[in-house]
Amino acid sequence: MPRGGRTLVFASAAVCAGFLHGRAGFAAELPGARLDVVRDPGSASCPDSQAIADALRERLGPTPIAEEAPIVIEIEIRSTGAGFTSTVRASGGKRGVRTLSAPGPSCDALREALLVSLLVLLDRDPEQPERPAHPAVGPRGPAPSFWLGGGIALTGGLPEGLSAALSGELGARYLGHSLWVGALWTPEREIAFEPGFVEVSAFGGQLRACTRLLAAEGIRLDGCALGALLSLRGKARGYTVDSSERRPWWLAGAGVDLGFEPVPWLSTALAARLLISPHPETFSIGGLSGTPFETETVIGWLGLSLSVKIW
Repeated sequence: MPRGGRTLVFASAAVCAGFLHGRAGFAAELPGARLDVVRDPGSASCPDSQAIADALRERLGPTPIAEEAPIVIEIEIRSTGAGFTSTVRASGGKRGVRTLSAPGPSCDALREALLVSLLVLLDRDPEQPERPAHPAVGPRGPAPSFWLGGGIALTGGLPEGLSAALSGELGARYLGHSLWVGALWTPEREIAFEPGFVEVSAFGGQLRACTRLLAAEGIRLDGCALGALLSLRGKARGYTVDSSERRPWWLAGAGVDLGFEPVPWLSTALAARLLISPHPETFSIGGLSGTPFETETVIGWLGLSLSVKIW
């Protein structure tokens, strides 16, 4: 190929490369406007369409431009060696041409001049500061709820044989977990021990922690661990000297609660539990042989409770 032909090809390729470089950015959309920036190879450090659109969007906000037709803004940025110059052409809803220049070597001055000019073109106050970017905040999780409840239970070995127990609790629920603290009371049970009787009862506090195992619409199954510190009372009646005595009685165990919630603020539950008495407690009568009462090692509990949401 002749030397002149090769020179023409290289020059054409250079022109095309510069044109493609300048068109590397794509048009960006703004509320009510379309922005297209073209840069020559020497102005690669200047912002492209998306960078200018992002900076404008911070100041424009979500409100569309009040124009009958969208504004099309074309910006051509060129390097002058000592600085940069740009030509802004507007068409559509507004029309006009404006040329801006700023010294180099940084393109920051031209960028700021462009933003001010574009804000004026879009009828916005150029003195309005950029809104700080706020980190995304996810939705809040559910708040804990607080409940007040009471129940009755059929027990085996609390404190003697088949008996009944009454309980009252204050509980807090969060997600699938709950913590309950309350009081437990058993009526007196009379045990015959010739020539009289021994009456035993228990009263004290309990702590229960539960976690959800299964859940369906209005129904839940919780697994619970619990502990109780009771005051075990024995009272002699019908003897030469009648007296009474109290002693601490520790219980610990686990169980399941099958709960029903007909409405969000009301809950009923069936509870099945096994309690262990790690240390047996006994009562005896002075002067008589034998032991009228001794606590069971394993205690059963089958109860029904009702709870109301108070907060």
